[in-house]
Amino acid sequence: MEEQSNLSPEQSQEEQSSKRPDNCVPDSFKGLPIDGLIGGPLRAAAEAQQEFANSTKEFLKKMAAEENKGQ
Repeated sequence: MEEQSNLSPEQSQEEQSSKRPDNCVPDSFKGLPIDGLIGGPLRAAAEAQQEFANSTKEFLKKMAAEENKGQ
């Protein structure tokens, strides 16, 4: 069932937003440093992935070199 709103279409956005509960989720994010909260960990994950890829590359090089020595 759809919940009916008591707000008329003529009411302004400001009037409608003032009717929201105090714990409205989008409002709770205002003023947060989103770049630091999301960007920082994302950059760290990308750097960790790069380090992992480099380690894997070096390991494979060593394994190939050892295999070539044995032949």
